[in-house]
Amino acid sequence: VVKFRCQVNGIWTTITLQRGQVSLLEHEEGDQSDAAAAGTTTTEPARPAAPTPKPKPRNAPHIAVIPLHGQVGGLVDGELRGTFDAGVIEHCFEQALAAGATVAVLDVHSPGGLVTEMEAISETIIAWHDRMRIVAFPDEAFSAAAVISMCCREIVIRPRGLIGAAVIIKRGPGGTSALTAKMASPHYARQRQYMEASGHAYEILQAMTIQTAELWWSPDTGCRELPPDTARDGWERLDDRTTVLTLTAEEARRIGLAIGEADGIESLADILALDADLPVIRYDEPIELYNRRLDKRLSQLRRSFENYFEGLAGIVEGLNAFAAAAQAGDRRMGEQAKATTRRAWQKSLAAARKIGRTDRSLLARRVEVPDRIIDRIEDDRKMIGRIRQLVETETIDGFNDAADRINAVLQAWRELLG
Repeated sequence: VVKFRCQVNGIWTTITLQRGQVSLLEHEEGDQSDAAAAGTTTTEPARPAAPTPKPKPRNAPHIAVIPLHGQVGGLVDGELRGTFDAGVIEHCFEQALAAGATVAVLDVHSPGGLVTEMEAISETIIAWHDRMRIVAFPDEAFSAAAVISMCCREIVIRPRGLIGAAVIIKRGPGGTSALTAKMASPHYARQRQYMEASGHAYEILQAMTIQTAELWWSPDTGCRELPPDTARDGWERLDDRTTVLTLTAEEARRIGLAIGEADGIESLADILALDADLPVIRYDEPIELYNRRLDKRLSQLRRSFENYFEGLAGIVEGLNAFAAAAQAGDRRMGEQAKATTRRAWQKSLAAARKIGRTDRSLLARRVEVPDRIIDRIEDDRKMIGRIRQLVETETIDGFNDAADRINAVLQAWRELLG
């Protein structure tokens, strides 16, 4: 806009015009105001006119690139940095949609991760199918990341990209092993639903997740699981019963899993028939801020556990100090010991409340406090309440009973945590 400050009939005013309404500006020497023409002197009023509010910028179409780099869910070296989950992906979808994004491109480079988080992300993507165009753009999409990529209706793969190796594994004391058929069955059922929603052949994903599954492909028929004795001319076996399927970019494109290969966003936009002038906006910052927020909450959870156990230790310290004071007949020392014990149980109870609230926080998506821990803390709270009553009796017997109870609490934790 163009603003003019002028005086009309002795009144100062501001005139605002759009740039398109101004075709020519000419400068003339001297004061051109009405007052100057009348030979009078005026001064600008002390209170200037209120500035014209700036119009809010309108949302503009763009390509939203959402980086899914690192591990699917969980923690890496005790931190959330280097991971992604369903919450942050939905957060990015919402921001992209509100900002006018034409398409959301999932830039996938991941070794995989947690099955539970993979399924949460898969369901998030499918829930957004009818709200926004979502395209997977994998470089390396292994395990859980392969399933996530295949939940997108469109996949454009990088020229040296790989996708597959999605066997569900479990971790135990002896290392990792494939999930038993019984345990894996519900996950396979969900994956069939995901592929039905995304329009990809489940046979491809099946060969990636089940080692004994085969995958045959024909240009005329597509992908099928066929035993060797029914193979015929025109069919190509892509995976046998001894291997787990991982597709190269050329293979993914040839069998129709990927609609094309692209080495960057510009060539991807061409494959997707997008306007070449569409700006590209990367959503790295929202993911970083989201994970930073979760890391802060994780630190608070750790600190709550530290405070909890420090409080339990403080109760023991206070009880021991009271016993020593009683033996020495030192009343002042006894009062200090009671105060120490009181502060300690308050610290433990406050920490227990914070730990109990974790499951109702955003952090619960990524870090689950096991039920046995929550149950143990709840039992402790009752015990600490009883210890408090015993301490208030201010007797040696009461303190001895309290000491026995707190030692029982500590022993229970040793057994629980090994």
